[in-house]
Amino acid sequence: MVLKSRDVAGIEIFRASDVHERIVYNRIKNAVFKSFSPGRYTEKAVIVSVVNLMYKQYYDILDEFLPKVVPRGFVTFLASEYERYGQVSDAYKLNKLSEGDEVFWLSYAIHARRGIKHILELLCRSNMEAGKVADTQGEWEDALSMVFIAAEELVSLYMRSDNYRGFMDEVTLTLDPSQFTYFHVKEDGELKFDIRESVRDFQKYLPSPMFLQDTNAHAEILDASFVETLGLSYKGTLSTLQWIIETYSDKANPEGLGSFEWEEVVNSMTLSFGITPPQAELILNGFCLSAEDMEDRELFRPKQEYRAYKRAFFKAPCNGVNWLFFSRRMALECLAILVSDVPFRKLPPEWQSKSVSKALDVLSLKAGRWFENAIKQNLETLGIIGSPSVKTLYLSDTERLKIPAEVGEIDFLGFHEMKKLLVIIEVKQVGYATEPRMFIDDLSKFMGGSNSYSAKFIKKYNWVLDNVESVEKHFAHKFNLASKLEVAGYAMITLYPTIVSTKIKEFSCVSISEFMNKSHGSDAWPFSKTSLQRPE
Repeated sequence: MVLKSRDVAGIEIFRASDVHERIVYNRIKNAVFKSFSPGRYTEKAVIVSVVNLMYKQYYDILDEFLPKVVPRGFVTFLASEYERYGQVSDAYKLNKLSEGDEVFWLSYAIHARRGIKHILELLCRSNMEAGKVADTQGEWEDALSMVFIAAEELVSLYMRSDNYRGFMDEVTLTLDPSQFTYFHVKEDGELKFDIRESVRDFQKYLPSPMFLQDTNAHAEILDASFVETLGLSYKGTLSTLQWIIETYSDKANPEGLGSFEWEEVVNSMTLSFGITPPQAELILNGFCLSAEDMEDRELFRPKQEYRAYKRAFFKAPCNGVNWLFFSRRMALECLAILVSDVPFRKLPPEWQSKSVSKALDVLSLKAGRWFENAIKQNLETLGIIGSPSVKTLYLSDTERLKIPAEVGEIDFLGFHEMKKLLVIIEVKQVGYATEPRMFIDDLSKFMGGSNSYSAKFIKKYNWVLDNVESVEKHFAHKFNLASKLEVAGYAMITLYPTIVSTKIKEFSCVSISEFMNKSHGSDAWPFSKTSLQRPE
């Protein structure tokens, strides 16, 4: 097969030809201006209707061309490309792309891996049935190119449109057929959020392994409930999935398609671990996708359980035999995401039970305490002394002041004596939101009304400011503070950076890496602060 490719950071990745790009471009452009007049649009409902029209056109292309591609040959190609695009993604995260390659990656190809996942979902949903397969190699390559473009554009479009609907305050769309970028949203270029540095710096400020990925720590809490539910411990369940990935894919050739027969692996699991076939199937099903469970799959619904996010084995019946295929890289990524989500009480429903749910409650609480303690240890390196999880102020041996229930526990309360600085910290171990629909969820959690994270934190630091003399007595009693504090510094610290921080105006909201990097780079407190006011 002779297909066009592009070298990015020394890695050859498939890119559809300019001819195919123009065909798709003209098709979508003609459809837009057949239904909408050129001009400037600011009403979100109208802008969304334009997006929906384009979205449908891309799906029409998929419906037209995907049946022309031989499914089993296509999944082999997609697995290879997923690995190559993954290598480019790794280089991007490590800042190893040239300026030109980075512009190209962020403008187009960054959405390809998610597009590949969706094509695999669609192929799996069709039970890998061949449609009106192209007669010639040239037609096959045409179809492959058209499908690849449509999937990549669909991902780009739905991610931008979700921002238009719910995250951006204002949206201005210009439709101008005389311009190459005939669909231009001014705000698209303004919404930039780069987390690479923060994530790279985790190793400087967080103990390794991070609790979110510490399967040994998870296992201490979850193992018994997993044995009761699945017949295998939590660690054993993960190790089994890892074993399947390693056994049925080739580490030396990660571009190759992994595959295995369902019955063979179920039999191996029952014989090796002494569990029942139904238990073995539950374990496998928690990491699998099939035509049946993806019947309602929609690309624009990223919170659907049955999608290629934490599930990497695709069922594909063939001549009465249940085969499963997978990309090695995708499977390892999905397994890592599954593990990281466990402390947030997220598990495949196939693995859930009452005992597992109770264990997850304990694990979630321990994860929160771990992050609070990590914050405390980092603050101490800055010369800030204090306590996590403060519910009561100890003013003397006999006198105490409970923080009112309506204010709630203060995640960290401390001081820097030389700088005469009072420090109030709110800790939020939020996961990394990867899609606009999740940005909107975070927006609701952080800023959605009187019960939001922001509202609660504002209430907490205002209470501290109103009770500063009691706070100083507490510090004097517990930590021998001998001087008066003059300034209060306050911030909300998250694990991963959150795009919602760009919208919070009342106080600083930064990731642990951003917090520490800025603190090391400044002699003064570089976040929200106010002079302490005392009663006359």
